Amino acid sequence: EWGLSMHKADPAKFAEFIGKAPVLTSAQRATTTPPDKGSPVLDDNQEAVIAAMGLDREAYLKTLAADEKGA
Repeated sequence: EWGLSMHKADPAKFAEFIGKAPVLTSAQRATTTPPDKGSPVLDDNQEAVIAAMGLDREAYLKTLAADEKGA
């Protein structure tokens, strides 16, 4: 939520922050435990947005699912 607040207050400052934020590669995000069967797989861009904005992954997935259903 802080990211959204920052963006609303000062879009240029937020863009500067995002421009300096590190981007993790797939290998850096890899875990030793496999994902649960049937859990959604997000692409690198989606994972980067979640990380950069400090979003809750489960909330993001729920929003994504609702968007796909046209809700």
